[in-house]
Amino acid sequence: MEEQARPDVTEQYSVATNARNLRVEMDSDRSSQADVLMAASWSASRVGAALLRLHSEWDSAEHPRKATPIYIHEMGLLLGRLKTLPDVRHQLVIQADRWKIENSLDVVAAVLIWWLDSACTECHGVKTVVVRGGRPRTCRACKGTGFAKIPHGDAGRRMVDHIDDCLTRARGSIGRRLNGLRQK
Repeated sequence: MEEQARPDVTEQYSVATNARNLRVEMDSDRSSQADVLMAASWSASRVGAALLRLHSEWDSAEHPRKATPIYIHEMGLLLGRLKTLPDVRHQLVIQADRWKIENSLDVVAAVLIWWLDSACTECHGVKTVVVRGGRPRTCRACKGTGFAKIPHGDAGRRMVDHIDDCLTRARGSIGRRLNGLRQK
């Protein structure tokens, strides 16, 4: 019988934030959803843990279709329902201001929207498009990466790198705490 792959920290956190049962299982060798949330609260990266929460909120929401005439309005409503967004935005603006990034509010807002929904709008993240004759070809818009262009050039890239670094530190911290719980 094949052993099922254990979900990564991001998946565990997403499940935990939407869990109905947050009982702590004292005699179990497996971590519970409550354990995951407690580990996240002790994360060494406050911004990374908040980013995990924001992405979980985003994943659990219904997203508007991009091709509709009211997309911008619906997207605004969706962003307004993301409880963690203001705190994450504030923390990232503080970092952008430390780096003296011009128009830090605009850069951070655009980067956060890109980060939440970074799929290329032409190929929808699948890296290819179908041309006449039904043959697939590499998407020209994203050059086959599946990702939309990061907004605001070097400043946007620096913010994305910071987000990735915060997430890596948070995932590592949470994973170490969960592994410590399992070994006790």
